[in-house]
Amino acid sequence: MSDVQFDAEFLKKLELLHILSKRLLREKNKGERRHVTKGTSVEFKDYREYVVGDDTRYVDWNIYQRLDRLLLKLYEEEVEHYIYLLIDGSTSMNFGDPTKLIQAKQIAAALSYIALANQDRVSIGVFRDGMQDQIPPAHGRAQIWNLFRFLERIEAKDTTSVADSCKELAHRTKRRGIVILLSDFLDPKGVEEGIEKGLKQFIYRNYEVYLVHLVSPEDENPKLRGELTIVDSESGDVRDVSVDEQTLVIYRKAYEKWVDEIKEFCKSKQVTYLRAPTGDSFDDIVLKLFREGRLLR
Repeated sequence: MSDVQFDAEFLKKLELLHILSKRLLREKNKGERRHVTKGTSVEFKDYREYVVGDDTRYVDWNIYQRLDRLLLKLYEEEVEHYIYLLIDGSTSMNFGDPTKLIQAKQIAAALSYIALANQDRVSIGVFRDGMQDQIPPAHGRAQIWNLFRFLERIEAKDTTSVADSCKELAHRTKRRGIVILLSDFLDPKGVEEGIEKGLKQFIYRNYEVYLVHLVSPEDENPKLRGELTIVDSESGDVRDVSVDEQTLVIYRKAYEKWVDEIKEFCKSKQVTYLRAPTGDSFDDIVLKLFREGRLLR
């Protein structure tokens, strides 16, 4: 599979995904994006019993006269959210089948479609060793084709710096919102100086942060044996190594420790972490993100 095709058939899949997401929202029947509030918002939602301290302006006095009950009017407040999708465009994203980059594009396309259908604003950006390109926040379903064309142009190249990229975007954006990073997080600066430092740019500014961790089989369990010369796909560094089963055991343990560090940081900062293997279908990953995170509201 050379690259993802954003065509009419793909759009049908996204529409089905949107329908499923609305069904999940009804099942959850809670959240914050559309939340019940007292006030004079656009749409009446429900009643609840009056309790001492409530604003009497929202008491339904007609019901009180008829039923002798103090009931408070509740309204559904429509809240427009800004969603920033950040896609890792570095060379390491060019592994897997489909590649991690293709998986990221499909997930980003699905999230964009659902967000636009829900009247939210969506921005997509590409990062490598810094922010490379970004489409301004789009609004309305008609903008989905512009987002598709932007996604199609993204190529895997160059190196990764999560910290620099997040810092640049955090200072660039004028509106707080939801940040979703789609990356393999293979940052040479490591977890603390790379990933954590980058995410804190958004956490300390009260953004809501999601990590979608793209993982290929080559990342977790490289098929390497013998005397080899390996080349870093991003930096170009060359190293001669001898790989046997014991070496691979050590590697896998180090990889698991690295992933655990990311997950522990996310848990401590209330950041939603989702593992997204390249072998899984993108729609299953999106639905899992909705179930495990707080995106559906």
